[in-house]
Amino acid sequence: MTSESNYKLCFEHMSSNGAGKICSCCTHSNLRLRRWIALSSGIRCSFAGKASVPCSSVGYGLSLYGIFGFFVGGLGDIYWHTLFGFENNVDAQYSPTHLLLFVFGFFFTMGPLRSLYIRKTRDTLLDKLLVFGAACQLLMAIDQLMQTVHPFVDFWPLQYAVTNVLGQRLGMASVFLQTVIMMSVNFYIIRRWKLLPGFFTLLTTINYIPLGFMPDHPVPTIFMGFLVGLVTDIAYFILRPSFQRVAALRLFSFVVPACWMIIYMLTLCPLATGISSGACIWRRAL
Repeated sequence: MTSESNYKLCFEHMSSNGAGKICSCCTHSNLRLRRWIALSSGIRCSFAGKASVPCSSVGYGLSLYGIFGFFVGGLGDIYWHTLFGFENNVDAQYSPTHLLLFVFGFFFTMGPLRSLYIRKTRDTLLDKLLVFGAACQLLMAIDQLMQTVHPFVDFWPLQYAVTNVLGQRLGMASVFLQTVIMMSVNFYIIRRWKLLPGFFTLLTTINYIPLGFMPDHPVPTIFMGFLVGLVTDIAYFILRPSFQRVAALRLFSFVVPACWMIIYMLTLCPLATGISSGACIWRRAL
């Protein structure tokens, strides 16, 4: 099969999946824009050659390497599909060349947040809005990679019976993994900035909107994202966690994941029919 027929097959496959087509187009457009911004800034500062010259690309060094690595990974992806064709389902998402693209894509996607973290930014409204935008795009990139193991994409308590031990274990593993990712980003942001009211509510809700449309159950997913963000905001402004207030930080790190899981289970309780009983979900939540 020639490379031209391979690409035609890929296009037809994407066209048959509307959500995948939209997600792919938006992702590639966003990645192109970020790559050109980071590349132009990095080259400009490299030619400046003076540390005293103000430069907007402070913190984008890793992103610059990510751009070139992404280019190499893209070439490798072309030859991979030319030689071996196109995979399906999970194999397509986690093929070797796609994993390489995700790693280098993560490098330049985290560039804006890392740059804001390093620079001596003023504590102004504009700075906090920039932090929100940078954190939002970073979480979206991570969610795109981890969508196949995200509990808000696949409602595992509704799909696996209590007697299905393997399904229950995989479901809980997805919860633990997403908890680590969510709290890592939260800690990174909390360590550097004092956040605006509603920061986590908007951040979580916006990031869960595309997750809800992937399996075509947007209402419960967006609703849960809103509640999780709201609880996180309340816990943040009541406990005021920081790395100087260790006790409050530890309590925050417990309250947020615990409430996240309770909201998840209680929201799914009215939807539980057949193999998953509402009583079982209530017991898990409590």
